[in-house]
Amino acid sequence: MSEPILILTECGADIGFGHLTRCMSVAEGFRNVGMNAEVWAAVDESLTHSLPSAVRPIRWYGLPGELKAEVACAYSILLDSYRIDVDEIERISTINGRIAVIDDFPHRQYTTGVVIDSTIGAEKYAFPSKCAGVSYLLGSGFCALRPEFNRVAERKFCEFPRSILVTFGGSDIRSLTLPVVTMLQQKFPAMEKLVVVGSAFPKMELYSLENSNTSFYTAVDGDLMQKLMARADIAICGGGQTLYELASQGLPPVTTCLIENQKHDIRGFTQAGFGIDIGSWQRPDLPEAIATGICEIWPVSVRERHSAVGRRCVDGRGAERLAIAILAKWKCLVAHD
Repeated sequence: MSEPILILTECGADIGFGHLTRCMSVAEGFRNVGMNAEVWAAVDESLTHSLPSAVRPIRWYGLPGELKAEVACAYSILLDSYRIDVDEIERISTINGRIAVIDDFPHRQYTTGVVIDSTIGAEKYAFPSKCAGVSYLLGSGFCALRPEFNRVAERKFCEFPRSILVTFGGSDIRSLTLPVVTMLQQKFPAMEKLVVVGSAFPKMELYSLENSNTSFYTAVDGDLMQKLMARADIAICGGGQTLYELASQGLPPVTTCLIENQKHDIRGFTQAGFGIDIGSWQRPDLPEAIATGICEIWPVSVRERHSAVGRRCVDGRGAERLAIAILAKWKCLVAHD
């Protein structure tokens, strides 16, 4: 089929790139089952150069000009945005009736289409007042990860952890990398520190902390991130997409909530038994709390248990599973057209 599935999302300095990463994974899932998929991203103009070449940078909100015609002609539409409201979503659905929405926050109410929340445990609490005209795909089985996370890390659990991965997202919106790495160098000097930051991170600050046990990575694609996760024994991170990637690799994390919509991710995993939640990034003793969390997850038996839980929660095949499920719903709609 020549008409593409259009995937509309957003990214930027204030919200990070997690939505875009997820949408690119969903697009890959559609391609794996024989469908053409395109990703449109509304992005801050200053960050347009940071987008992958396969992503179309465009302010699609309101569908100005010729965009409305493109949406109407597309095979279907998938939305991943919390900046638009239900009225705008319903307006898009009148232009193209095959519509799906990824909504893991703030859980708006819908009257039509396919609604996806791949948050761990979402099947137990999300959208308690379900609409008969909506199809729901809920739970971490539908979590769309980058294809590199189909690979299973061969994890060997040593008695003493040797390496720790630090990542607070490409934009590090809370500026946590420097104080946390400084703490690690003071309290865990012998451990290898693998620190992932965005390309815009101040280079002089990196150089001031880099040493024989601390390495910074600023251009990290899915392949390198998977290899770093496979190499590490413990991770420090926020919530969001990274937490699901860690689970797929069985790498136990110490987590801190960076933005409101990460709360369900962190709570779901910690309730399942994966990761140590040390609370909000705003707590004044955050570096010390992270150090305590590391000590809590340090024993080999604890890391083994957390690792096994993570792999059970996320198997890395959610993108294709999601694509197949969405297409099944849309084909049902086609049959009734």
